Amino acid sequence: MMASDAESKKPHHGKTSRTKGHNGERELALLFKTETPFEKCTTTRNSSRILDNCKIDLNFIPLNVQSKVGEQKNMKARLPETEPQHHYPKIVVHKKPAKGKRTEFDTIVTMTLNDFMKLFKTAYPKK
Repeated sequence: MMASDAESKKPHHGKTSRTKGHNGERELALLFKTETPFEKCTTTRNSSRILDNCKIDLNFIPLNVQSKVGEQKNMKARLPETEPQHHYPKIVVHKKPAKGKRTEFDTIVTMTLNDFMKLFKTAYPKK
């Protein structure tokens, strides 16, 4: 028997362990969804996919951020898409292509006025 034949007949313990791990994560997430107030609980594997589908590029900050580099035409269509109950502000950080010496205006942030006012009121609350 050739070495490649012997290798192909090895049991695939790694794949089985991985599948068991994924199943365990989904089972635990379902437990939290059904037995606690956290009905939106999901696995990190699934939440990463969801964030990416919503065009959110950064995790673990209290903003929904999408990063764009280069010329962009329609910034409105570029804002991260989130569910209405998601309360984090939606912003796009846009780094324009260099045209000569860079200035502070080569990287700009785009957001809705509503989200800007939420941030502003948090920083400067009414007295």
